[in-house]
Amino acid sequence: MTSRIASMVPLAALLAALFLVPVPPCAGGDPSPLIAGSLFGTAVLSETDYIMVGDRGKIYLSNDGAKSWREIESGTKLALSCVSFPDGRHGWIAGQAGVVLHSRDGGKTWEAQSSGSTVDLLGVDFLDARRGIAVGRDTTVLTTTDGGSTWERQACSTLSTSLPRP
Repeated sequence: MTSRIASMVPLAALLAALFLVPVPPCAGGDPSPLIAGSLFGTAVLSETDYIMVGDRGKIYLSNDGAKSWREIESGTKLALSCVSFPDGRHGWIAGQAGVVLHSRDGGKTWEAQSSGSTVDLLGVDFLDARRGIAVGRDTTVLTTTDGGSTWERQACSTLSTSLPRP
């Protein structure tokens, strides 16, 4: 029994070393603090400005082409799943429990908007600073024509339930 335990010690030391050594999230550039948690969505605002969102309300912004990231306050602890910027200034984030956030300054600050839904939103996209769509669980489809000030739930059905045969 002692020899079996003794043979497991090196394995335990190796596993401990693997789990205790921090690994930087991205290669290149100056080392920055580790980004914790999962990331779910990203958008490119310009040649140098990128944004990514994830669990626990995390928003990260890069102004140097993704070489370094800084955390931006979201005002929520809910998971953020998707982000859309139709231009370099106006952006929307959607996520867990119907959360919608809006930025007017290229992602530096965010304010909550009411989606009128508590369903997890998994995708958001905007054509311009006024017209957008968000989709989520249980075939939820929300649209806005006023920059997210109001959202309208849309019926989700198809014109035909089957494809025509050739």
